[in-house]
Amino acid sequence: MSLEKKAVIIQAKELFEDIFLPITERPKYDKNTLPVYFYRYIGVEDEGRYLNEIRYIDNKLSSLNGLYRRFVNEIPLAQNSSLVQKMNEIWGFVKAESFQTEDVFNILSKANLFSFTNKDEINSKVKEVMSEVISLYIDNQDVLNLSKVKTLILKLLIWTNSYIIPFFNMNTDRYNPKILHYGKISEHEFYFLIFASRMGCDVLFINSENDIDYIKSDTKFEYSFVLLRSKRISQPSFPESREINRVNRNEQREAISENLNIFENVMVCKSIKAKNIFEDMLTSVKSRTGYIERPIPVVPIYFYAVHGIGGDLSEDIDI
Repeated sequence: MSLEKKAVIIQAKELFEDIFLPITERPKYDKNTLPVYFYRYIGVEDEGRYLNEIRYIDNKLSSLNGLYRRFVNEIPLAQNSSLVQKMNEIWGFVKAESFQTEDVFNILSKANLFSFTNKDEINSKVKEVMSEVISLYIDNQDVLNLSKVKTLILKLLIWTNSYIIPFFNMNTDRYNPKILHYGKISEHEFYFLIFASRMGCDVLFINSENDIDYIKSDTKFEYSFVLLRSKRISQPSFPESREINRVNRNEQREAISENLNIFENVMVCKSIKAKNIFEDMLTSVKSRTGYIERPIPVVPIYFYAVHGIGGDLSEDIDI
């Protein structure tokens, strides 16, 4: 991704085709400008066609390999206890009455929270764009809540490290990275999409039910454009490509086949239900439902807790 050029969103004539245009062939491209697409695709005309469109775009985006990130209903958040601890230590000195985004980000930078890589120009770009997004978030809040601001910064730092920084290890001279978010989205996740767009990613948000209302007014389309359809339906499950599913299954089989040797001294214990636990627990392992001998032994086991007594105390004592 370009560190010198400023990312600017542009409109598409045919979104699902234009998003694959090489950067240099896009409108508004010049030595200072990086044109990107950021669209909210809301609603449907026909559900079958809608699912085919999504399957098509996902299949084509997947051919970009490492330049494509797809999120369905949520953006996974990696655990980072050391970052949380650092942020908590720093945030104790931040006061609402004197809060300035630039000052806070300089403090975070001095604490090395923007040291994603050994390249200062990348770290500086992330800091600059993230500061702009946090300022936008604050401007859209009726009341400044420092706890929410801290949480958003934490999430942006973690998501950036997980999903944006790896793009800098790839060749983006011809094609820029793409991010697709399908279905439900939280407020913080939407601000991450804005951040990703400002960093130079094409972004596509798809929801058949609702548009995003986290930004109060975007009449000038500063952050994203919208592609509206006439109908609203419950969000269908993501329609993964049948071809991709077939390839994934084959890859899983190959991975299992290639790595069976590491399971030489391993077995899997699987809990099963009993009809009569006091009798079934005495049956041989091989006669139990679900027993598998090879290639990886699966051993059915019973794990029951018996509470209280039945109607006949003497019978229970005998059992």
